[in-house]
Amino acid sequence: MESTTKQVIRDLKWVVNSPSLIRPPLHEVATFDASAVSLDALGQLLGERKNFRVGRYFESLVNLWIESIQGCEIVEYQKQLFEGNRTIGEIDFLYRNFAGELTHLETAVKFYLHYSGEHRDGSHFIGPNSSDNFEQKCHRLFGQQMKLGQRYYPEVSRVEAFVKGRIFYHPESLPPTILPEQLSTSHLRGNWIHANELHWLDGFHAESFFFIQQKPHWLADAIADLSEPNLKSRQEIQAICRDHFQDSIRPFLISAMELQNDLYVEYNRFFVVSENWPNCR
Repeated sequence: MESTTKQVIRDLKWVVNSPSLIRPPLHEVATFDASAVSLDALGQLLGERKNFRVGRYFESLVNLWIESIQGCEIVEYQKQLFEGNRTIGEIDFLYRNFAGELTHLETAVKFYLHYSGEHRDGSHFIGPNSSDNFEQKCHRLFGQQMKLGQRYYPEVSRVEAFVKGRIFYHPESLPPTILPEQLSTSHLRGNWIHANELHWLDGFHAESFFFIQQKPHWLADAIADLSEPNLKSRQEIQAICRDHFQDSIRPFLISAMELQNDLYVEYNRFFVVSENWPNCR
């Protein structure tokens, strides 16, 4: 794939410019200017990113954006809160904006699969590992996390949420006519299939190649040059998936790529999940 620096810059652009997953969007973003990124801060992030989960990587990019691009003072970052010896929560960000206001910002990047069937959690928007869902996340975000700032820092004058992500739809299911109240209608979209539905890939055009997305880079659309060794043909990616799901329930996030101006560029992305998903946890 492309150089790691370019990848992180594109992920940062995605963090800033991609549409909100929730409505109404509770944080207004500024125009992204890659030239404003601190090279020292970017270098530190590049050195740490291999140890990041997707969520922590997302938070680190938000941190870079707030501090290096917007020039705001970060007062607290990933601040754990305690009552006695008990951890009661974590504040993602406290920062001062240009007006001197202390802002409490909660962030999240989430990926949910629309499942039209019945599920034990009562949700139709379920995480790829089925351990969380959209409604559960919103309840925790708005009912718990966003109340912590003013409770422990009375000088907080603004409370905001910054939630990005994507919803994946099964290609053979009708899209829902009613969305959860807090799900933005302009959310990014993809597809998902079970591991026994790999024949769906036969419908992609013959010139397509496929790339398995590696954490933490689940954010920006994939780009690859012509010599990228990890690009796979349709037959190769089907074989890899069949072998993988024989003894694993770990989902794959895959980009479908097409040739544009001497580069392979993502034009679709999809999850492949275990045949037993979402009842495999």
